[in-house]
Amino acid sequence: MKQTLWKIGIVLFLLIGVDRGLAWYFDKKYASNHFHYANGHLNYYLQKVHCDTLLLGSSRVLDGLVPKVFGPKTYSIAEASKHLGWCAAVLDLMQQFGRLPSHALIINIEPEDFLNESTIKLKSDIHYLKYYYNKNLFIQSEINRSSPFEWVKYLSSLYRHNGNSLILLTNPWQQIGRLPTLNGYRPISPTPQDSIRTLQDIDRAHYPKPVLNSSTAKHYFKHIKSICKKHHIELIVITAPFYKPSERSVECSQLMAKYLAKENTRYLNYIEKDIGELKQLRFWFDNHHFVDVGAQKFSVLVKNDVLLP
Repeated sequence: MKQTLWKIGIVLFLLIGVDRGLAWYFDKKYASNHFHYANGHLNYYLQKVHCDTLLLGSSRVLDGLVPKVFGPKTYSIAEASKHLGWCAAVLDLMQQFGRLPSHALIINIEPEDFLNESTIKLKSDIHYLKYYYNKNLFIQSEINRSSPFEWVKYLSSLYRHNGNSLILLTNPWQQIGRLPTLNGYRPISPTPQDSIRTLQDIDRAHYPKPVLNSSTAKHYFKHIKSICKKHHIELIVITAPFYKPSERSVECSQLMAKYLAKENTRYLNYIEKDIGELKQLRFWFDNHHFVDVGAQKFSVLVKNDVLLP
């Protein structure tokens, strides 16, 4: 019996040792990565950047807003297909690391984030920041809300690198990746297929009348708002335009405008605002994203609107 217990103890000791050792190794690889994968662009910002204006959001910020149009000390932190929960967690990290913008936050929020059906996406996006599970209380608490036993997974130190460990090894070896040049902006070059892609990408589906009642979305928005208020940061919410918005997007943006008005938050709704020449098909990569020349013009439009009283 004693021999069996000894063997079990040795196996557990070895497993814990391997887990902690590999986690330490991948922690080093993760923290030193500044390329645009496995949150390397976020590492770069948290370690190297101080800005006065921050642009935050999904790919519609990443390749839709040009930081230098807003000024030399403007920076963009954006990630494709990320939503309000991810933005709230990222801003909390910036607060922890002393990297909040000194003047203004311009955040793109998709009104559909406030639909109940989007709640799962809002929560799941925070799991992409699980490296910080033991480093940031907000991220830890939000991840733990996923299930009663979510914390058990994090008894393994290596679990925080689940999904990223392989690319942290293979991408440097294959010389894959790019530094966040252009202050975080990623321009899209035009192609001959853009017009066809844009027209095919238009959402023509019919949806039931939207109800924006997601308590999760409101929770994340209020967390962002509270951080900005605490640090005297001007909060400006925008919704980037579509070449042709769906009826649901229009209705959701109108409802979100009413919600943000109650929250005394400035909102620039480009789904409904006149975007002038940007209605032309040549400025679009698809129904959701501008090519570079369109992004340049849209950024000037947003900058001018932001400066208006």
